[in-house]
Amino acid sequence: MALSSDTTSAESGAVATPISATNSTVDIPADVQLKTPASVYIELQTESSTNNTNNSSDSFSNNIPKATAVASSSGNNCFSLVTAANGSNYTSSKNSQPYYSAATVSYTIKNTCATAQAMSGLQVNVNGLTLNGKAASINYIEQAQGTPYLTLAYTTSGTNISTNLSTPSCSGAYCDWAAMPANSTRAFTINAFVNAAINSMAVGSVSISGSTPPSNPTTGNLAVNINTSALSTICTSSTNCKIGINVLDPTGTIFKTISVNPKESPNYTVTYTNLLTGNYTLAVNTNSYPTGSGSSISYTYNPGSGIAQVNSNTTTNSSVNFNYTAPTTIGSLTIKTGTVSEISTFQNIGTLTGKATSTKTKTVYVFNVGINGTTTINNLPADDTYTITLQGIGDPATGIYYLVTPAQATVTANTSATVNLPFSKTTASQYSVIFNVTGLPTAGVPAQTIAFASSNINLKYNTNELIQMG
Repeated sequence: MALSSDTTSAESGAVATPISATNSTVDIPADVQLKTPASVYIELQTESSTNNTNNSSDSFSNNIPKATAVASSSGNNCFSLVTAANGSNYTSSKNSQPYYSAATVSYTIKNTCATAQAMSGLQVNVNGLTLNGKAASINYIEQAQGTPYLTLAYTTSGTNISTNLSTPSCSGAYCDWAAMPANSTRAFTINAFVNAAINSMAVGSVSISGSTPPSNPTTGNLAVNINTSALSTICTSSTNCKIGINVLDPTGTIFKTISVNPKESPNYTVTYTNLLTGNYTLAVNTNSYPTGSGSSISYTYNPGSGIAQVNSNTTTNSSVNFNYTAPTTIGSLTIKTGTVSEISTFQNIGTLTGKATSTKTKTVYVFNVGINGTTTINNLPADDTYTITLQGIGDPATGIYYLVTPAQATVTANTSATVNLPFSKTTASQYSVIFNVTGLPTAGVPAQTIAFASSNINLKYNTNELIQMG
């Protein structure tokens, strides 16, 4: 059950928030908040009894002095006695006959909290019950049907009757059957008798375990700061920007929903006052993110768990801070190399190594491609310009060299840029190195190879064959 479902541009609840507000205060009435054992207070005059039937036309229950209800079991403030129509927390009746007369005292217990509560250890005390000025004899105590199953055990001491309530033993997550449901009631009736006509009847008081309830609720304040300034860049006229944050009360029920437009209220604070004490939870509604941006939005809570403890007469500060990381768009780069007129000379040279270097990040992407070949580099970050370099080729035996001039290409999202890398024959000065090779195999034996290398990594050299002729 959500206690509030209406929303404004910045905060949902009874107080409307201007569209450009950065701060607001919302007072939460106590009567709309769900109680917990830690925060409950009991108002004895606000409940009405449905168990005030009188079994005798000559009942004089209204003439009995009204007892003051004493409200809660030790350690659990969730239980109270329901106030009857006569202003007391019980009703009484009699059926007077000459030789045997019956009388009843009825009361109703209510679980005022929003969660089921175990009743074991609860004790109801009826003090000063007399018939004809003497302690009444008790016939039996009956209970109305309902959950949980209860065991009653009573003792008497003079005019006082103490009734102990016990519920079945249960531990774990599925024990509601063994506890009194939230906001439910249970009626009980003491049946007394006297072997004579009833001339007088009196009840001193009815109480639960003899502890006095607090007169006022325990309340505090909760300030929630929501910083969505990092999301303002994704909010355009066509984008639905209403980031939702739910505030859950100590029972785990959503009692407020804050809806913030980062474009209008990038840093918004709302303070809830008069809250019942307990743990309140902040929960971001990720379904409220602008379409297609969910994977790029992150957030952090303060406190880190998103759970803020509201204490009596203090203001607890909490916050949600959002971050946005723009998604990486990608493209591809297709590289085509030219050919050379002496292609037969370089037919065994293999592939050449090239590099595509990002202008923005300086990241180097290595590729390999052959002469008169094509290759593609995929998944490149888009909106970036790349400088492409490629090894040249050389054949020292014939003195033929080709170089490749670096080129640039811009990669855009979801497209493939193409760059051509032609080979240019070099006219650089060349020097001859003469060397003799002896001991080569005779004709008919597979040729031996000789490879060339230098410190110039921008060139890949051809490999030549040496064959003994003779």
